[in-house]
Amino acid sequence: MRKTIFMAAAALMANSAFAGWQLDNDKSVVSFVSVKKEHIAENHTFKQLSGEIKGSGKVILNIDLTSVDTNIPIRDERMKEHLFNVAKFATATFSNEIDMKLIKSLAVGESKIIDMAGNISLHGQDQLTQFKAMVVKTSDEQLLVTSVAPVLIKAADFGLVAGVEKLKSLAGLPSIGQTVPVSFTLTYSK
Repeated sequence: MRKTIFMAAAALMANSAFAGWQLDNDKSVVSFVSVKKEHIAENHTFKQLSGEIKGSGKVILNIDLTSVDTNIPIRDERMKEHLFNVAKFATATFSNEIDMKLIKSLAVGESKIIDMAGNISLHGQDQLTQFKAMVVKTSDEQLLVTSVAPVLIKAADFGLVAGVEKLKSLAGLPSIGQTVPVSFTLTYSK
């Protein structure tokens, strides 16, 4: 009986050592900046995010494109319909692998800047991207992952140029930038 209890306890501890981290939507944000009329920059966010860092190191971040928030309801609706085409492509996804030894080696309060490479899936297109992120172990039960510099997303890479042009026409603007910087602050909990 003792041997069975010991083996069960050892299995639970082994599983928790390799347990994943769940994204906390309330403590996370993905934002982007659009530029119109050549010099007018505006901040936007997405309200609904989900994802995890699995025990294997697999990272998944899902961005609900229907949750875009530009602080102007008509612009939100136009982006959903004409830019993102949420009826067909409601979610953008980032996926990659992270070395779990790095996460385990971080002391509480310690941070490390890491190179990340992964796949962005947006509007039916997949693109590989590379960027730097800072990982901070804020507690034994929480990780903070932030962009060191914005990730540049080009409309042409994801088949979004026609959508940008439609937004420009609807708003009667002379220009809307076709490259947007995207920043993130993501909190993961065990």
